[in-house]
Amino acid sequence: MPGLVGKADGLAEFRGRVTSRLLKSFLRVACVWWLVALILWSMSDARIGTAAGALAHQTITADARNAASLAVGVVRRWSLPVLCAALAAGIAGAGLAWGVQRLLWGRIKRRVRPGSEYRGLGISLGPLEAPVWAPDARLAFTAEVSRAVASRMKRLSAPQYALLNDILSYLAAHKDAYVGPGHQGSLLDHTLHVLERLPDKADDPLVLIGAAAHDAGKVQAWKRDDKGEWKRSGLHDDLGGLLLAAMPSAGLLPETEFRVLVTALRYAHKRERTPLLWDADERARVAAVQDAITAADHDATAREKKAVLREKDRPALLERAFLSALGDMQFQVAGLARGVKAAGWRKGARIFLSEPRLREVLQERLRQFDADAAAAWWERRQPARIAPQTADTMDMLRGKGWLVERIGEHHAHPAIWDIKSGTINLSGVLIVDLPEDLHHLLPKDAPYEITVIGPHFRPATARANDTARKPAAQDTPSKTVAATGKKSTAAAAMLATAGYAPAAPAQQPVNPQKQESST
Repeated sequence: MPGLVGKADGLAEFRGRVTSRLLKSFLRVACVWWLVALILWSMSDARIGTAAGALAHQTITADARNAASLAVGVVRRWSLPVLCAALAAGIAGAGLAWGVQRLLWGRIKRRVRPGSEYRGLGISLGPLEAPVWAPDARLAFTAEVSRAVASRMKRLSAPQYALLNDILSYLAAHKDAYVGPGHQGSLLDHTLHVLERLPDKADDPLVLIGAAAHDAGKVQAWKRDDKGEWKRSGLHDDLGGLLLAAMPSAGLLPETEFRVLVTALRYAHKRERTPLLWDADERARVAAVQDAITAADHDATAREKKAVLREKDRPALLERAFLSALGDMQFQVAGLARGVKAAGWRKGARIFLSEPRLREVLQERLRQFDADAAAAWWERRQPARIAPQTADTMDMLRGKGWLVERIGEHHAHPAIWDIKSGTINLSGVLIVDLPEDLHHLLPKDAPYEITVIGPHFRPATARANDTARKPAAQDTPSKTVAATGKKSTAAAAMLATAGYAPAAPAQQPVNPQKQESST
């Protein structure tokens, strides 16, 4: 590259020299021919006499003897005044433009505030719109922390400790901030719970700071409306990252730590949108901080939800929601539109309810009755486990004497069954016997026969025996199902939605054409 640069410089210099020589030669030739033309014109052109006569208001004949003097007279009496007038107009226009420019520039300069800068950065035009840190005076954080948290705090550097103190002081200054439904205590209490639940292996000092700030954005995200109810107006992870970036002590952190913290916080709940940082170590550090905060937050939140539910009258609340939700359940009735999936089936006083759909409808009702209880019950069901809300619902139904746990020789524990509607196998169903005074809440009976296959969760010994033996056609309880051999796409979709496995490998649901529109 140095050779190429040298050649380019030499070529530019050569072109400059050539251009300069050509220009000089052109000017010289032009001047010579201009002088020749001027002499010939002044000695022979009759327009000089015409112009001079017009200016003197008389007839003048130009020849070689008077052409020069007449030309000078024309220039003096016409060309020179016109040139002076044009020059004066140009000077006046330039002066006016200069004056207007100076006036506008003066106004712009007066708008610039002296010393307007933010963290060493400033602008030359107008005031710098710097973030405003809400608390004017620092509030010392004095709450007691556990030994584990105190040990982590001792490992912080001076800038890190100052930032942690600013975050916790900010939370302590907003005692009335809303932590969200399903939590217990203030926003500061929840934050301290999260700090105490941080994994021991997460020894990065930024983990402690990020955990302290992970919910600080809720101070701005949750506001009371005109009715005094809490309404969310933004994403608290975004606002938390911006809030941390605006703290005065955040500017004292090294640039790398500042970037990792803000990125980890702003995308804590939308990690798939996290920008791809250039440095691989920074990307790994952001992921590690987010993992530690998420684990601690989930643990602390789960404990707070249990504490919230312990203070609620769960049976009464669930009974109210259950009776109210029966009207929203889509029961299988004659003439059900194609593509509409039934979530409930009635046969006399007995109803069969799909557990996933029942859980969803109860959540909708609980949000209306008690938002904290609904949020405390809301939890993604783990595979092969009963959701907490479903477990409490079954306890309520059992206490009322409505829950069916034994049918013939079958005993379901927990009381979740697999049934067959017509020729369609359905998995994960609660069976409830309602008293006569509640029958008015139910629709008409299902048009197809309902058969109970057995408990959904079978004893471990039965599962072990089924695993050990080879599947055979004669093991299938329903010979009609085994002979048909067609899988029901509708039932399969319901099973996938429910998240349950069939009760037995051989009991695969079928979907005859005549049943497609009813399930």
